[in-house]
Amino acid sequence: MGTSIYLIGTRHKFQVRDPQNLASDADAFKSLVTNAATQYQVRLIAEEMNLESLESRGATQSICQEVAHALGKPHCYCEPNSNERAVLGIEDVDDLVIRLEAWLNCPRGTSQEDADKKAQPRIRAKHEKREKEWLRRLKAHGLFPVLFICGDDHVNYFRELAEHTGFPVTVLQLDWQPT
Repeated sequence: MGTSIYLIGTRHKFQVRDPQNLASDADAFKSLVTNAATQYQVRLIAEEMNLESLESRGATQSICQEVAHALGKPHCYCEPNSNERAVLGIEDVDDLVIRLEAWLNCPRGTSQEDADKKAQPRIRAKHEKREKEWLRRLKAHGLFPVLFICGDDHVNYFRELAEHTGFPVTVLQLDWQPT
């Protein structure tokens, strides 16, 4: 176990109890997080989320925080908020906006696929800074093994980053979705 990170990738909409999602989806995600935290005897449950994101979704806590509380474990929102992103030099622009800007700045007739390729380096640079901050926050807590939940598009990159810096990573779910 040691400094292990157990990783679950999912869509952010499943991390909160959202009236637009089925209650059974929230229950299924809660069960997944509870079972993983118990099975792997994690000391910390952490996630790519912050209070601003919760508020924008009409929530006051995440399902991961519910689970951590129920299991008597610490919880950490690892995603920097807008003020922290400014201090860290992390661009605070949605990926969709970056893709749209790239497309608008391409010559007429450029395909959406080619425009997306043009946007990828800027998106990846932003994501990499955020992923490094998540890992820094996990290290600062010093509570391992940890269960970390993030967006499915970050799983492989975050795994590589963590492994490169000496943390063994087990991907439990690459892209969890309710069945």
